[in-house]
Amino acid sequence: MKKLLLFSTFLFAANIFAQNTCEDALNIPVNDGIICDSSVEASFNLSSPPTIEACNPLTPSNAAIWFEFTATHTRLKLNLQQLPGTSANIAAHLFSGNCDNLDAIGCLSSSGIMNNLIVGEPYKIELTTNVTTPSVSLCIIVPPSGVTANATDYTPEELVTDVLINSSCVIVSNITYSTGPTDTDGGLGSFTSNGADFIFDEGIVLSTGKVSNVQGPDNGITSQDTESGNDADLAEIMNMNGLNGDFFNSTSLEFDFVPMIEEISFDFLFASNEYGIFQCIYGDAFAFILTDLTTGVSTNLAVIPGTAVPVSVVTIRNSQYNTNCASANAAYFDNFYESSDPTAPVNFNGTTVPMTAYSEVVPGNAYHIKLVIADYMDKVMDSAVFIEAGSFNIGSPESGELTAENGTILCEGGSTMLNINLPDSFTFTWYLNGELIPGETSSTYYAIQAGEYTVNVAFEGSACSLDYTINIFEEGTEPIPVIISDYIIFEPESDGVFTFNLDSKRQQIINSINAGEPLVTLHNTQDDAMNGTNALPGIYNNTTNPETLFVRIENPQAGCFTTGSFQIVVLDENYTTPAPQGDESQSFEEGDTLADIEVEGENIQWYANDATGGRSTQDNTDDEEPLPLNTLLVDGTTYYASQTVWGIESEERLAVTVYLSMSADEHAFTGFKMYPNPVKDMLYLQNNTTIESISVINLLGQEVLSQANNKEIATVNLQDLANGIYLVKVKAQQSEKIIKIIKE
Repeated sequence: MKKLLLFSTFLFAANIFAQNTCEDALNIPVNDGIICDSSVEASFNLSSPPTIEACNPLTPSNAAIWFEFTATHTRLKLNLQQLPGTSANIAAHLFSGNCDNLDAIGCLSSSGIMNNLIVGEPYKIELTTNVTTPSVSLCIIVPPSGVTANATDYTPEELVTDVLINSSCVIVSNITYSTGPTDTDGGLGSFTSNGADFIFDEGIVLSTGKVSNVQGPDNGITSQDTESGNDADLAEIMNMNGLNGDFFNSTSLEFDFVPMIEEISFDFLFASNEYGIFQCIYGDAFAFILTDLTTGVSTNLAVIPGTAVPVSVVTIRNSQYNTNCASANAAYFDNFYESSDPTAPVNFNGTTVPMTAYSEVVPGNAYHIKLVIADYMDKVMDSAVFIEAGSFNIGSPESGELTAENGTILCEGGSTMLNINLPDSFTFTWYLNGELIPGETSSTYYAIQAGEYTVNVAFEGSACSLDYTINIFEEGTEPIPVIISDYIIFEPESDGVFTFNLDSKRQQIINSINAGEPLVTLHNTQDDAMNGTNALPGIYNNTTNPETLFVRIENPQAGCFTTGSFQIVVLDENYTTPAPQGDESQSFEEGDTLADIEVEGENIQWYANDATGGRSTQDNTDDEEPLPLNTLLVDGTTYYASQTVWGIESEERLAVTVYLSMSADEHAFTGFKMYPNPVKDMLYLQNNTTIESISVINLLGQEVLSQANNKEIATVNLQDLANGIYLVKVKAQQSEKIIKIIKE
C-alpha cells in the first residue's frame, strides 16, 4: 500500500533543555490537510529517567514538555516522531481548559486521533518520557473521514427492516439483540462509508467494542473490557473447530423470517485489531447461525467460501503481517493498515475481503438467524463484522421486473412472452385491460393481442402485493411514430449541400419510441424501406434540397415493422419564410369564421394585428397569441395571416379584409345604430325592431358579458372590461349581427 510522506522540511526548533510549564506551552502548527507542512521540535533534558504518568487519572507532571493548539476541526490527528538517535517511551496527554483549571481528556494513542474537539477552542498536550534526553517532532493534521458508525440512529428492529433487508414486503418477527457496551454507545449499530475507500456504502455493524470506535483511520488498539460473558451458541460452533477457550464482549442480533425464494444471501466483511499482533492465537470470531424452525437444523453461514471453516482471525490471516505463524486462507485477507496511515477507512489493523453468506431455504418455511460476534480468550483487541445494507435477500415482490421477450410491438398473428422474473413460490394473477385472465397463475404469460397487461404478485402470509403493468401494441400503432420531424441545417452562404449525421437522427428516432429496442434504418426510397435493403450510411450528403428519406422501424424479436419519412433540408442562416399568398379582399356570409378564408401557405395562423417578428423554433420573440380558427368574421375587418415553413414563421403577414354579404334576415336590423366606437364605459344600441339580447366576445372566442334586452334600445356597461378589441353579437328576430368595437 502506498504511504504518504507526512513530514516536510518546514520545522520550528524549540530546543528545550529544561522542562517548560503549561503557561509556557509551545504552539503546535495545525496543518490544513494530511501533510505536515509545518512542525515543531523539542528535546527533554532530565537529570534522571522519570516515570510516565498514568492516563487515568491524568495529572500534570513537572517532568514534561507542554504544547498548545487551537482546534480548526472537530477531528484532528497528532503526529509525533522521535528524532534520530532517540529511543524512548513517550506518552501524550490531552487537556482542555486553562492551565489553572485543566480538564483531562485522555491519553493519545499511537495514531494520535483527537475526536469531538470544539472548533476555535484551545487545547494543551503534555509529553512525558521514561528517558533523560529524547528529542521529538510534532505536528497536527486533518485526517480524512473514515467509516462512521452509530448505535442510536436506528433501533434494532429498524436495523433489520430498514437497513439489512430494506423492504416493506418481507415477513420478519421476533427481533432481539444483546451487546456488552451500553445501548447509547453499544456494539450494534449502523455505518456509512462517509466518502472513505470502503467496499460497502452503508449497512449494519456488530462489534466486540463500541461501534463509535470503528471510524478510521487507525486510532490505535481499541478494547472493551466488560463482563458481557460467553455466547453459548458461538462458543459451541468454535469449540467444534478447535477454539476451546472462552468468548467475551459478545454482540448479537437475531430474528425470525419467512423466505419467499429458494436461496438467501447477504454480503459481509470481518475486521479486527488482533491482526498483525495476535492473529496466530487470539481467534476473535463471529457466526451467522441459521436455524430452520421446521426441521430444527442449524447451520453457520459465516464460513470461508467453499468450506465449512468459520471466519475468524486465525482462519484468515497473512504471515506478511505477523511472522510468528504461517498464512491461512490468505487469499481472503484484504488490507493491513499501519497506525501511521491516515487514509485507513476503519479503526482496525486488518480486514478480510468482502464475502457472501449463502444458504438454500424452503420458501414459506419459518427460519431464525442469529448474527453474533465475540472476543476470544481475552477482553481486549476489538473486532467487528460489517454487513452491507439491503444485501439480506430473502425475496420480495419488489424485486420483480415485467418484460416482453419479443418486445412490446405485436406482429400480426404473432405473440410475445411476458415474464415477471420471480420464482414460482409467489402467487401470480394476470389481467388484460383490467379483466381477469382465468387460469393464468404462472410467472409467464404469452400475449397474442394488444392491450394493457397487469400481473399481481403476492406471497402467502405477507400483506404486501404488487401490480406490474406493461402495454403491448399492434404493428404500426403508437408508440412507433409514422411522422418524424424533419432534419434542418442552417449554414452561412449555403450551397444547399450538407454532410448529415444520420446516426444521430436514427438515435433520436430510437429514443422517441417507447417500445423496447427497435431496429431503425434509413433509406432513399419507400421500396428499400419496405424491403430493408440499401440502408444509408451514418454520414450522408444530400442529393437534392430538400430531400425525402424513408425510415424502417423494425421489432428485431418479432420481425414486424412500420415505415415513415422525413426531409433533410439545408437553409441559409439568413433564411426567412415569406408571407402566405391570397386575395387581400374576400366576401363571406354571416357566421363564417377565420377557417373559411382562402390563402395559400403552410401552417397558417391568423392575428388581429400586422406586427412583424414572427415566432419560430429559432427565435421566439413575439408574444402575440394567434386567433382561434373558429373566430367569427366581422364585416369590414382586416385579419393578418402568417405561415410556418421548416419551423420558421413568416415575419411578414398577409392582410385580408373581409366583407359580409346581406343575408335574408338583414331586414331584422333596419335602422340599426351602435355608438360610440371606440367606447370607454357605456355602449348604446338602437334598432327599428326589438333587440332581444346582446353578448360581448373577446378575440379568443370567449363570452365575457351577456344580457337580455327585449326593447328597441339597449345600454351595455363595459366599464369592467379590459381595454382591447371585442366582438358584440346582437340578436333580433332570431337573426344575429356581429360588430367589432374597441374598448378604451
